[in-house]
Amino acid sequence: MTGLAFGLDLGGLLIAAAALFIGGFARGLTGFGNAAIIMAALTLFLSPREVVPVAVGLEVVAGIIQLPFLWAQVNRKLLATLMVGAVCATPFGVLALVAVDGETVRLAILAFILVASVVLLSGLALPRAKTTLATLAAGAVSGFANGAAGLSGLPIALFLAARSEQATMMRATLAIYILLIGLATLAIFAWRDLLIPEAINRTAAGTPLMIAGLIVGMRSFAYVSPSLFRRITLVLLMAIAAFGTARTILAL
Repeated sequence: MTGLAFGLDLGGLLIAAAALFIGGFARGLTGFGNAAIIMAALTLFLSPREVVPVAVGLEVVAGIIQLPFLWAQVNRKLLATLMVGAVCATPFGVLALVAVDGETVRLAILAFILVASVVLLSGLALPRAKTTLATLAAGAVSGFANGAAGLSGLPIALFLAARSEQATMMRATLAIYILLIGLATLAIFAWRDLLIPEAINRTAAGTPLMIAGLIVGMRSFAYVSPSLFRRITLVLLMAIAAFGTARTILAL
C-alpha cells in the first residue's frame, strides 16, 4: 500500500518508511521534527509540491493524537500570539509553493533545515525573543515556511530554544501550534486545489508508520532526556539536509 501510494522503488520506499517512523518518533518526543524529516527524505524523490500536503496532513494526524495528552501543558497566550502571525503569513507561503520552480523550493527547504538545525544545536539564547513583536514575527516566519515547505515546526522550535523555554511547555506548545497551523494550511491547500487524490492517498499510506513512531516517542519522553533525543533528531536532520542539498545542487 505504502509503496504503491508513493510510487517509489525498494530503496526509496525503505528511506520513506524510515523517515515516517523517525519523524513520528521525533514529534512524539520533542513536539516537532516530523514534517522536516519527511520533507528532507521525500523531496529526494518527489517534488515539494507533491510532498508538502502529505507532510502537513501527517502533522495534523499527529497533533490530533497528542492533543488530549498535552493541552494542559500549553502556554496559551504564547500559542495565540504565534497563531496570529502564522495565519497572516501562511497564504503567502502557499503562493510561493505554487509559483516558484520546484528545484529552487527544494534547495531552499533543505538549506533551511540545515541552518536551523545548526542554530538549534548551538544553544543560542536571545532574551529579546520574549517580546510580543518577536513572537508575532516568529509566527509569521513559521507560517510562510509552512505554506511553502511544510516546515512550521522548526522556526518555532528555533524561536522557543532562543527563549530558553522549559522542555515540557516547549514540547506541548510546539505540538499544538503545529496542529492548529496545519489545519489552517490544509484549508488553504483545499482552496488552491492542492489536496489532490495522490496527496490524500500518500498521507493515508504513511499514517500507520508515523503513528507507530509517535507512540514510541511519546512514551519515551517520560523516561529519556528530551534534550538528548532532540540533539539526535537535529543531527539526523543536518545529515539528511546536507545530503539532499548536495544532491539538489549537483542536479541543477
